[in-house]
Amino acid sequence: MSRWVSVVLGLSFLSAAWSQDPPATDAGHPLFNGKDLQGWLADPMAIDHWKVTEGVLYADGKGHNLVSEENYRDFELTVEWRAAAGSHGGVWIRSRPKIAIENPAMNDSGSGGLVNNKEKPAKPAAKADKPAGEWNTFRIQVSGNVVTVQLNDQVVIDKAVMENAFDSSRKLPVTGKIELEATGPIEFRKIEIKQIDAAAPQ
Repeated sequence: MSRWVSVVLGLSFLSAAWSQDPPATDAGHPLFNGKDLQGWLADPMAIDHWKVTEGVLYADGKGHNLVSEENYRDFELTVEWRAAAGSHGGVWIRSRPKIAIENPAMNDSGSGGLVNNKEKPAKPAAKADKPAGEWNTFRIQVSGNVVTVQLNDQVVIDKAVMENAFDSSRKLPVTGKIELEATGPIEFRKIEIKQIDAAAPQ
């Protein structure tokens, strides 16, 4: 093999390595690659308000939700988030029920509750939020229409039945998008999803 060919192949290998997304971990496959908004819908009312800086996804809280391109059924989702004082938002599951990010100084219940549940309210079992400005971690497991939420390694919602936020008389969609919501500045990082075997209909 000539020296020139060896150099070209070496450069090609490095280029491919640099272009790869972050590797999957035990938590699952990255939904946020730490570089840009690849994998999220290019809604012009959203993308102007969501920016990536030094591996962190920053929302100014003035735009639409950031919505995943893919649909998901049953999964384990890990989301790290940090909210400024006075901000709130959430993580929408299959675009219907919302798992809340609350302002801990103004909300006694804390984050992690299913704020759209009407028939079967699902408030957090404990207030596990860290003070405003510190990083928090959601671990969300969805199986059928049942969800368990951990906040900072503490179970705050245990196998609650999710309801359709827009029409409680209708069943929850079997699949749907992941959405991030911010009202006021919120940062996100290490967003990973691991799809699991589908549950039996409920």
